[in-house]
Amino acid sequence: MAFTVTGLLTAWGIFGLRLLDLMPVAHNAIFGGMKHGVIVMDPEDRVVEINPAAQRMLDAGDAGIGSPVSALIRPWDSWQDAGNPRADLLRELRLESSRRWVEVAVSPLYNRAGDYAGRLAFLSDITERRQAEEARAAATRELDQFFNLTLDLLCIADAEGRLRRVNPQWSRTLGYDRGELEGRSLLDLTYKDDLAEAQAALTGLGQQKSAPAFVTRLRCKDGSWRSVEWRAAGVGGFIYAAGRDITERRQAEERLVTLSRKDALTGLYNRAWFEEEMRRVTQRPVGVILCDVDGLKLVNDTLGHAAGDELLKSAAHLITRCFRSRDVVARIGGDEFAVLLAPADEPLIESAVRRMRQGIADHNARPDLFPVHLSIGHFCLHDAAVPLAEALREADTRMYHEKINTRSASRNAIIRSFVDLYFQRQSGIAGASPRLRRIVDLLAARAGYPARKLPDLRLLVDLHDIGNIAIPDAVMHKKGPLTDEERGQVRLHCEVGRRIADAVPELAHIADLVLNHHEHWDGRGYPGGLKGEAIPLECRLLAVAEAYTAMTSGRPWRPAMTSAAALGEVRRCAGTQFDPRLAELLAEALSAEPTLAN
Repeated sequence: MAFTVTGLLTAWGIFGLRLLDLMPVAHNAIFGGMKHGVIVMDPEDRVVEINPAAQRMLDAGDAGIGSPVSALIRPWDSWQDAGNPRADLLRELRLESSRRWVEVAVSPLYNRAGDYAGRLAFLSDITERRQAEEARAAATRELDQFFNLTLDLLCIADAEGRLRRVNPQWSRTLGYDRGELEGRSLLDLTYKDDLAEAQAALTGLGQQKSAPAFVTRLRCKDGSWRSVEWRAAGVGGFIYAAGRDITERRQAEERLVTLSRKDALTGLYNRAWFEEEMRRVTQRPVGVILCDVDGLKLVNDTLGHAAGDELLKSAAHLITRCFRSRDVVARIGGDEFAVLLAPADEPLIESAVRRMRQGIADHNARPDLFPVHLSIGHFCLHDAAVPLAEALREADTRMYHEKINTRSASRNAIIRSFVDLYFQRQSGIAGASPRLRRIVDLLAARAGYPARKLPDLRLLVDLHDIGNIAIPDAVMHKKGPLTDEERGQVRLHCEVGRRIADAVPELAHIADLVLNHHEHWDGRGYPGGLKGEAIPLECRLLAVAEAYTAMTSGRPWRPAMTSAAALGEVRRCAGTQFDPRLAELLAEALSAEPTLAN
């Protein structure tokens, strides 16, 4: 029963005193002065006696004596056990009028002969207790709501680290169901390299010691790992912990560290890190190798910086694979690479340089790869008293000498690769055929073009589209119509071709012709919008002959036009795209060699 033994004895004493009617003054003093309510009932549950405290609690006033107790306690009948009507009862009653809570404890009473004499109800005002319980329940609900909604991983664990309760964020972060986590040791999920720190933290927390924040990596259900930063406290043999997923922050920090050490393009160490390594190295002998990528500016100026970047990445790959994992390979400038070998003697350094040269030769022997040319200088430093920076300067001097001696050969090799790539891509295209060359020769003769200048004109015919090497294959070989962006890429080939021609002494005199070979008579061509006779005659001759040759040559997406139809189209575009005089002369030129019209 909820009421105390003292309360029962007091109630029984009151009832006994009343029955015996021995001490009415004492009875009234005790019964009337109690702070707890008392109701004495006869065997039919009618009120025999009710003290003032019960009257106040039930708001009964002076009424109640002789009335059914159910008139005072409304749910009385519903409380009764039909099978055992004399059973003890313990119920809580909310009084709407006063908004207070009363605990009602009911026990049977027996006379001295042992016969059932009625019941005794003992009433206690439990309003403050209920308010405290409701406050605790509200706080618990708020805590549960926070526990379930927070983005942190909250948990309660025992002193050994076994999870007793986890919030839903565990499932969202790690992918496990709650049932797969509760009862499991946190250490089972911890990355092996983090176990010692996690175990030390759990030991301290289990002993109710404070523990500093610590980070562990936890295994997800899919096998991946998440980094979690923990704050925890040990209380009463349990560990209360909050973990924040800092995986993205850790990854960002690692990227920043990488960026501070690595070159973003090649993935090699950068100059700052290389210089830091140089300051750390004290052992001797130590080797330094410097490499310079030949022709990078030419590639950037002609094919664009994207092609130059690919050249640098190829060079980085060729260099890196020739060295040990402990050697420091770095990109220390736009086109410069450096290698620090410690320890290293002359034979080891020279062997590495030979491997590099052989790797470059093997690479350049492949026609499907853009050639790489490196100037290389190396030095081995033995004297510990000499700063390592002196070795770097000596290697740089040797590299520069090699670059001077091989500059022309490297440049020519790169230009040759441009031309080879151009003719490889032009293979099978009518614009590069001997037929076009012959038609241009005949048209030039009809137009009175000086014979002494024919070599330049023929060079233009062969190389006017060399800038096409900068156009992506997907655009070059696209069968459908080009997008605006793709047309812009195609139009750039004139400028790229001019830069290539300008870079080669043997082609520099036709650079402007390469630039202007897509100008139109009416000024609507590109890239400069030249008009009429401001367009070089060589470009006007090429435009008419190339258009006719293209129309009378088949394409995968269209059949070849007849010679008559192509001539008609050239005449139709005379005065807009083509020089009118040359458009009329084309038919005469073709009549000299009828086989060219087939």
